[in-house]
Amino acid sequence: MESFNIFGIVVQVLFVLPIIGLFVYLIVVLRRMRKQTNNEGNDQSAVARSIEELDEREIVLKTEIGEERKKLQQAIGDLDHLLHEVRE
Repeated sequence: MESFNIFGIVVQVLFVLPIIGLFVYLIVVLRRMRKQTNNEGNDQSAVARSIEELDEREIVLKTEIGEERKKLQQAIGDLDHLLHEVRE
């Protein structure tokens, strides 16, 4: 039978375990980075959608403001016309 060299086995285990631990650590870190990147991408797309919605709302509001401005100008014109009629 072969005799086992306990010291040799211990040295090999002590040499291999840190390498395995390093690979496990790298895998965990890379997964966290990927999740963070995905979350940032989702946040960016949500911000982009919000900006698009705000742009659309801005266009609607500008249109409504333009319409209200025309109505006010028409009302001012009508009041001015009535004022001239009252003065005459």
